Amino acid sequence: MHEPQVDEVLAVLQEQLESRYISRGQVVELVSWMGYFAFDVMGAIAFSKRHGCLDQGKEVGGMIRDIRDFVKVAAPWTQVPQLDALLRKTRIGDWIQRHFFRSPSLDLLGVVDKLITDKKAYLEAKQRQDDTSSTNTDSKVAQHDKDFLTHYLEIQQRAPEKSFPWAPTAWVFSNITGGSDSIGSLTCTTMFHLLVNPNIFQRLQAELDSAQVSRPFPEYSVIRSLPFLSACVLEAIRMRPPVSLPRM
Repeated sequence: MHEPQVDEVLAVLQEQLESRYISRGQVVELVSWMGYFAFDVMGAIAFSKRHGCLDQGKEVGGMIRDIRDFVKVAAPWTQVPQLDALLRKTRIGDWIQRHFFRSPSLDLLGVVDKLITDKKAYLEAKQRQDDTSSTNTDSKVAQHDKDFLTHYLEIQQRAPEKSFPWAPTAWVFSNITGGSDSIGSLTCTTMFHLLVNPNIFQRLQAELDSAQVSRPFPEYSVIRSLPFLSACVLEAIRMRPPVSLPRM
């Protein structure tokens, strides 16, 4: 459903790597660029708006920093739930955290609130429009609207009794934290192990060649059924899980 948006972001990534590094024969620092790619993809499919990290070749808006700071703060507390409940999940603890400590989660919630507010304003303005000049325009607008956030708002509007008022906020927060940073981390891990194991890289390349995937970007319906590609991704998850789980 969102493959065209992903392909658009891939095209931007390809253009930036070609112009900044490959054409000049320079080494690519993939860790940052995979993070930028993941954030822009999530922005495109979740909010119909890329964050602009790839275009500028740097972090935009401080979200990557806030997510990593949030994980650093939250991770230790998850290991001591009783202490977390006492010092952070009470009114006094919450007041202390808000007034005496920088809270990356609150910074992220500010971003989330703005995204939701802007989307609601856009959808309300669109609903008030009387001009439906052409079917083609309508279909393009409809496709643009059907991002994750629009679906969340529609779900809440259709059945408010089945969801909490803050449900879209929670879902968008999960998109930003889990859908962006985790994918960037997994992509880096997969690329690293392929590059340091050239025999594995060559075997994967042979599988892609034999599948005759489309270029420049393969279709997901084709690559999802490639067993060795799936094995590479699953092994990367096992070697360095984006979420800290015991290695099997």
